Amino acid sequence: MTERTVRVVDLYHGDRVSSFAKAAAAGVWGVIHKATTGATGRDEKYATRRARVRAAGLLWGAYHWGTHADVQKQIDNFLLIADPDEDTLVALDFEETAGNQMTLAQARDFLGGVAEKIGRKPVLYSGHLIKDSLGGTVDPFFGGQPLARAVRRDARCSGELGDILALAVHGQHEGPRAEHRSRSAW
Repeated sequence: MTERTVRVVDLYHGDRVSSFAKAAAAGVWGVIHKATTGATGRDEKYATRRARVRAAGLLWGAYHWGTHADVQKQIDNFLLIADPDEDTLVALDFEETAGNQMTLAQARDFLGGVAEKIGRKPVLYSGHLIKDSLGGTVDPFFGGQPLARAVRRDARCSGELGDILALAVHGQHEGPRAEHRSRSAW
């Protein structure tokens, strides 16, 4: 099995992080951090980690865990807390949420509403749920969305640096980290 190099990690308040500088030195390029959940949930470590990640020279991203709550309230909550600038990767985490599942229509509305507010398409961060939800349907809207998917929970980083993301955001990112800084929102 080919070993993957960790380039982007997914974090939330429950993940331990000892040093973003060490992560950068080990070859990590960026962090995508949970900012919000639903209409009112907020990750209490988002703002402080944003400053620490950027101070370590890493790229920064924010994601929203979608729920069945009112979409406009979810958009408002996310944009208030994420406070994305032009360099912040913005994403919707479309995952299974038992009893509070965001629908495909809500995901479409969230992505479209955020894009309208920030002037660019957010990334759709999903595993099997988007594929299962679409079935065999070819959907031009979702087909045109940038996509990131979680690859695996890396045993070397589990609990320390979060989920490992496939580098499928805005195409393949295999070049040097500096190349990605020149791209707006990665």
